[in-house]
Parts: sequence; structure tokens; C-alpha cells
Amino acid sequence: MFEIILEKITPRFLVDAIRLNKKKNLLKKYQGNNVTCPICLHNLCKFGNYGYPVRFNAFCYNCDSLERHRLMWLFITKKIGILNENKKIKLLHFSPERVLYNLFNSSPNIDYTSCDLFPQYYNFDGKNKVEKVDITKIPYADNTYDFIICNHVLEHIIEDRLAMSELKRILKTGGQAIL
Repeated sequence: MFEIILEKITPRFLVDAIRLNKKKNLLKKYQGNNVTCPICLHNLCKFGNYGYPVRFNAFCYNCDSLERHRLMWLFITKKIGILNENKKIKLLHFSPERVLYNLFNSSPNIDYTSCDLFPQYYNFDGKNKVEKVDITKIPYADNTYDFIICNHVLEHIIEDRLAMSELKRILKTGGQAIL
């Protein structure tokens, strides 16, 4: 609680500097070769604990990824081959996770669109801005996207069947989605 209050009254640049220093110290503390993050390829003695209730071995101290991000990244890159540089794909990402947002934004073969109903909560400083989109009234044309990521979203949607029909509508024939 004290940290939350302190963050509200402390200048943003100072909060960021403190976080960066804390991150550097944690990286030093957890250096090792027991685990490798498949996203940032950083070696650690273990991943950090995260969440409530606490999940052990969940958090990468280098790129801030969680186990679900690393699993999705492995699936996307190893099984689906989404980063095949010979093929340009259109990817739509609802409620984008920062670590995946950064990876997709920097990939030259991905035409990336990120969106959320509340885009003001996303300040990633990337080349793409998060667009405001209601998942039950998606403003994109039919058969537009090769791949859609909609992780940890549908459980919050009252009209989830309508949302899923909208996702299907904009997904190209033969396209894939992680929902």
C-alpha cells in the first residue's frame, strides 16, 4: 500500500529509475543457467515468483514475461511459424501484453494491429498505438486477419458468443486464433 501511495506523489522519471535499478539488482541476483527465457533468451538460475496466490518460477526478470507469454511465444514461433520472414501476415491482438506487443511490433513480416476497449491504459511507446475496439462490434472487414490473439479477454465479455462470431468474421479462411 505504501508503494502505491509513494508512486502517486513521486515524479514519473524517478519511479522509472527506481524500477530500473531494482530490475538490474534482481538480474544480478538471479544470474545462472538453470532456465532460459524463450522470449528474450536470457539465462537465469530461476524465474521469479509472481501473482496472488503466488505462482513459483513464473516471472522473467529480464523481459517481464510470465509463463503464459513464454508458452504462447513458443507455440506461435515453433508450431505455427508466425515469424517466417518469407510470408507477410496480418495479426490482430486484443488486450496486448507488453512483451508480445514489443516482439510483434519489431517483426518486419507482421502487419500488426493491437486493440482494446480501453486503449488509454496502454502506454507502450511502440510504433503502433493501441486502437479502441469493442470486440462485439469489430470495425474491420470480413476475412482481414491471418492470425488473432485474444488472451484473457472473452471471460470478461457478457455477449461472448457475439464476440466470438465477430472474431470468426474477421479471420481469414484458414486463419488461426489463440482465444
